[in-house]
Formats: sequence, C-alpha cells, structure tokens
Amino acid sequence: RKTLTARLDAFTWLCRKMPDDKSDLLAATKIPGLFHQKEMQRIYPNDQLGRDLLGMVDVDNNGISGLEYALNDRLVGSDGNTRVERDAVGNIYRVASKDVVAPRNGKNVNLTIDLDWQAVVEEELRLGVDSMGAQSGIVILLKPNDGAILAMASCYPNSKAGASQKNESISDVFEPGSVYKL
Repeated sequence: RKTLTARLDAFTWLCRKMPDDKSDLLAATKIPGLFHQKEMQRIYPNDQLGRDLLGMVDVDNNGISGLEYALNDRLVGSDGNTRVERDAVGNIYRVASKDVVAPRNGKNVNLTIDLDWQAVVEEELRLGVDSMGAQSGIVILLKPNDGAILAMASCYPNSKAGASQKNESISDVFEPGSVYKL
C-alpha cells in the first residue's frame, strides 16, 4: 500500500481505464476522498482489423497514429462547462445559467474501406510475408474507377505483439519495386 502525501485539495489519478468490476469494488470501500470517474473511450468494433490504418489513441483519447492522429481535431469534439457557486462546505447553491457551455460531439468520418477486403488483405499479406521470410510487406487495394481505398495493410512479422507500427505505405517515400496490377 502506498500512502498519499499530496495536499488535501489536490487531484491525483490513482488509476485510469480501470475495468468496471474493479472500479465497483473500489467504490464500495467508501474511502473518504476516493472516487471513480467514468471516462469516454473510443471503441474499435472490429478489434485489430485495420489497426495500422486507423491508428491508436493515448490515455486521454487523443490520436497518436494513423487516421486517429490525422483526423483527431474532427473526431474529438469539446468538453462543456458550467459555472457554479458553492457554500463553505462545497455544496452547489447557484448555477450561473448564462455561463453554461454545452459539450460538442466530435464529427463522424466515413471511410471507403471494405471490411471484407481489409480482412482478406491483412491475412494474405501476413501469409505472404511469412512464406517469403520478408522483413515487411505493404498492400493498398484501390477501386480503379475512382481511386477509393478498399483496403490498406502493413505487416511487420518481427515487431512485438500489439506494437503499433506506422503505415509505411502513406508515411514514407519508397521505391515500390515490383507492382502487381489487375
């Protein structure tokens, strides 16, 4: 156990993104001054599919790679706030209605990625890189009539599991070498 030596009026995170079951147990202890706070988080319904393309967010949900980084300003939105007056023990006794600023949701982003093609491209790329003993591989699948990106994947077989890699196909300049065209 650690003893907190911070000022009584200071706020300190003890843990962030704690699973609900553990947070509920902690809340049940009713330790004075200890509380839990729900936080928003981005959900990836297709788990790891398109990970290098979509990118990642940090603990504060700010994009740090991929489309999450490139489109962060559109996705984030803004917090709201309210000015209140409190009594000596901290109870709210007046809300200044003229100083209320409503929160603003982030915007939606529509992609042309086809999930079925994305799954095929990622799996076949991984199999191809493994079978050839390659250091890495890149695939971009485009719709020929309008250039819409249907799938984009990178494969780095020697990287640590779960490690995010930059998407070389859009971040680096490289000589493509052999290109297969349909």
